[in-house]
Amino acid sequence: MSPVSRGRKPKKNKARKNQSKTSPRRITDVPLDRVHDRPEWFEDSVRTVIDQADVLLSASGPRELEQATAELLGGQLHRALMDEQAALRFMAWFTELVEAVVDHVNRPGVPHLLYGLASIGPRRQTLHHLNRVPTPEQPDWLRLMPDVRATGRVVKTRDVYGSRLAFIAEYAYPGGVDPHVFLFDIDASFLTELAHAGVYDDETSAAAAWRTA
Repeated sequence: MSPVSRGRKPKKNKARKNQSKTSPRRITDVPLDRVHDRPEWFEDSVRTVIDQADVLLSASGPRELEQATAELLGGQLHRALMDEQAALRFMAWFTELVEAVVDHVNRPGVPHLLYGLASIGPRRQTLHHLNRVPTPEQPDWLRLMPDVRATGRVVKTRDVYGSRLAFIAEYAYPGGVDPHVFLFDIDASFLTELAHAGVYDDETSAAAAWRTA
């Protein structure tokens, strides 16, 4: 740090600060500090997710909504991986998506999307926004989404060499709604690493997927 720059603080743009309090943010609006390092793929992908959020209305329960949300986001992340050579910044993209969802929460399917994001994404970025969701005509199970918990039942198995392990943990939503299991496939043959993971209906299907892998 040079003697000239030490301790100096940038001047605040009061006009922009006051404007942000009164005018709604559009999907394409970006804070000034993001302009220079914001990947170009952010804008189209965020808009696409918002525009296609109505597909989530067909979900009949928490697990279906989680899966549909993951597929909706996954399509955009896959496109970014295939098309972009650098500057993916997925966490920054998720943060921007959450902000856009909150700003458009009255559009069809967007309340479902916000709960889906709270269920599959970083909770610290989404949970405090759930009180913005309009409550009329929303299914009761929607409010169960962020509260999926492990039941405590875990099944462990391994291959004959003892270096490929499977941990199959049971999860459910409050009241035992939509029970399911999560497979942690651990490969410890050299470096201990997660070889595969996924959600399955029960222990049998998770074990079969592990054996196949």
